[in-house]
Amino acid sequence: MNPYLSVILAALIWGSSGAFVRILGIPSTSLSFFRLAVPTLVLGIYFGFQRGYRFNFRDRTMLLTSLLNAVRVPLYYLGFMYCSIGTAVILTYTWPVFATILSSLLFKEKNTRRDLAMVFLAFTGTVIISSSRDLQFTDRSTIGMGALIVSSLLYSLTVLLFKKHASAYTPAETIMYQNFAGAVIYTPVFFFTNPKPALWQVGTATIYAILIGLVAFGLFFFALKKIKSSHAAILAYMEIISALIFAISFFHEHLTWNLIVGGLFILSSAFTLSRKPESGKKISPESNLQV
Repeated sequence: MNPYLSVILAALIWGSSGAFVRILGIPSTSLSFFRLAVPTLVLGIYFGFQRGYRFNFRDRTMLLTSLLNAVRVPLYYLGFMYCSIGTAVILTYTWPVFATILSSLLFKEKNTRRDLAMVFLAFTGTVIISSSRDLQFTDRSTIGMGALIVSSLLYSLTVLLFKKHASAYTPAETIMYQNFAGAVIYTPVFFFTNPKPALWQVGTATIYAILIGLVAFGLFFFALKKIKSSHAAILAYMEIISALIFAISFFHEHLTWNLIVGGLFILSSAFTLSRKPESGKKISPESNLQV
């Protein structure tokens, strides 16, 4: 398969996440169970068939990152449940802004004036998106926006931690670490959560987890071996276009000027910050993908 097409297909699959959330209509913790437990189970079986292989669960930093991801995922789904898909997918791309701030506060990395300008640009974009209505803390969409912002904050921290430690692991091992803690936490939560999903919801959620967590990642990592990571990172932004197509075509959402202008501010900031040419460091393209 053409590697560029592989990235585009992966991004289109990731962009369907909001549509699956709406169609399934199950609690965010139940959806988190499927999203995290199914890939963990499949990869666990895969590693089990590797003769003489033992997965290392002793890396405390990677386990902490996995725990942070377990907290993040249900917030991510809650945001898609309470906000429009268009708003949700754009707000998830505030994570490079938080990564820039946290890298300075926690890891003492120096930020340039350009970095600070991009942080302000993204903040302005968030304000523009929010200004389309009166904010009420009891409003579901406000709760959803808050959940997405916290989710992006947590995700930015996991990206920074993975960036420092994940180079010692294969893509499959990294994905295993990413999902493991959530699978352990949400398995008992799922069985004690009511109402229980119907059979069609179980089947659809399982397909969703395989598509998002395994097939799309497989396509993406296949492409990374054959094309420049910068090209893959740019093509990965097709996720946003995919999500908007699903939102408009199937859920009759409308693009407002607030969302378009604010979204352009946020995405311009995210794209610029994720490349960081001055420092010679680039956040890996797979870090663009929160699902």
